[in-house]
Formats: sequence, structure tokens, C-alpha cells
Amino acid sequence: MGRSADNPLKDAFTSLGRVTVLFLDTMRSIFAKRFRVRDLVEQLHFIGVKSQSVVLLTGAFTGMVMCAQFYIQFHKVKMDSAVMSVVSVAMAR
Repeated sequence: MGRSADNPLKDAFTSLGRVTVLFLDTMRSIFAKRFRVRDLVEQLHFIGVKSQSVVLLTGAFTGMVMCAQFYIQFHKVKMDSAVMSVVSVAMAR
């Protein structure tokens, strides 16, 4: 839905109402009596195991870019040997 620039107060209250409805629906779902363990396990498997390849690929490319950038900067001050240590600590955090 598009926002109207002529009435920002109406837009603010509309957004507040939508966030309130989302919050109430979330609370209702959390405290509902029925809890499906099978769905929870399936979702945890999908989020954890099935997304591991994306996480590893992203981490690998991030590490490669950091190595390239740090090498360029550290080479200027003759600290080439510290690149891997700095990248390892940065990636671990």
C-alpha cells in the first residue's frame, strides 16, 4: 500500500495499528494451548541444517574479501603476516 504524503498523522496511526495487530497476533500464537512439536522440529531443521550451505558460502566470500582488503592495507605498513590472524579473529566473532 502506498503512503500518502498529505496526511502523515494518518499514516503514523495506520502503521501503529498494523504493528499492534501484529504484536497481538504474535502473543496469541505464543500462548496458544496447542503446541506442535513436529512443526517446531521441522522448522528448526529447515533453519539450521538446510541453510548451512548458504551460511558457509557467505562466510567464505566474506573471508576472501576481508583477506584481500586487509592484505592491501597491511602490505603498505609491512604487516603481511598478520592478515590471517586478523581475519580469523574477525570471522570468529
